[in-house]
Amino acid sequence: MVPVRHLIHYQDRAPSHLKVTPDDLAALDANGVGPLKGRTLKTVNKIAQTFKDRRYLVGHMFIMPNPEHWHFLYLDQRDIAEDKNHWKEGPHIHFLNWLWRRDPQALWTAFRAGEAPKGALHIRFRDDRHAADDEE
Repeated sequence: MVPVRHLIHYQDRAPSHLKVTPDDLAALDANGVGPLKGRTLKTVNKIAQTFKDRRYLVGHMFIMPNPEHWHFLYLDQRDIAEDKNHWKEGPHIHFLNWLWRRDPQALWTAFRAGEAPKGALHIRFRDDRHAADDEE
């Protein structure tokens, strides 16, 4: 067995101007059943926009016994989306390792600050949980 150190970091980042405030929640409560009006409509639009603009980043760093050898995998929720994916091949994860000649500590620090590294290899992602449904 090879001892491998595993680090994980995840964060849900949404633009601050889209944070739902107590006043927004009060507007929702006050609207009642029926058409959305005024501030309530703005609040619902704000919530919908949050799901479009947010980034849920997840990263895994694997450091081998020789710390010069490492692997880094990361994604955000948009990377595994079937529709409107930024990569023409569709759902994927990103991969980098020591062969990229990057400083793993700097890479990890930047990722924890919300920066997704540039220049990563895209690896196609396939969700096999639904493969049995496709075969029927």
